[in-house]
Amino acid sequence: MSAPRPPAPPAREDVPAADRADFDLVFERCAEKFGGFTPYHGAIVNSPPFGAALNALGRLARTAGEREGTYTHAEREFVDQVLSADFGTNVLQRIHLPDAVATGVRPEAIRALREGREEELDEDERFLATYIRAVVRGAVDDAGYAALVERMGPRGAVEYTIFIGFLLMTIRLWQAFGMEDPSQAEVGAMLDALQSGATAPPDFRARIG
Repeated sequence: MSAPRPPAPPAREDVPAADRADFDLVFERCAEKFGGFTPYHGAIVNSPPFGAALNALGRLARTAGEREGTYTHAEREFVDQVLSADFGTNVLQRIHLPDAVATGVRPEAIRALREGREEELDEDERFLATYIRAVVRGAVDDAGYAALVERMGPRGAVEYTIFIGFLLMTIRLWQAFGMEDPSQAEVGAMLDALQSGATAPPDFRARIG
């Protein structure tokens, strides 16, 4: 039996009536931002309740940087760069590499992560990378968590930790559903263009809502 990846979205008429409100919610948000389902949203909307919940959590995670008392947009995008480098995947990089630079993540830090030259990270970047990896490994200790609370406040520390777990899940879902994984050369060229100014960083706020 063949099962294509990414899974295609169901036709609306094939969605159970009880799930159509969730299906419509995901479709309307994708239509507004992208003109229709992206491959990822088309995959997860095969379960409209899960699709709507994941869509809502993603929106909440992306917009947190618009308010006080939590992580910044740059701190959020830094998680994408650490996990993409550590997992050896570029599934999120077409969107999140430009957004990382747009939010203020240093191109030099992204390159250092990708090329394994982490001595070139500054102290702040090393702190975040260490915490992100501790969450992924299940190795957060009292001192590391206390340092995050000091940096972001109690709510921010909880939200950043949740976001790291959410992004870990998201990357694995993209991989499992067979999303395109750009080559290292292609992503390297994107980074070169952003760092040199040949490509202008995008308006990342247009994508966070």
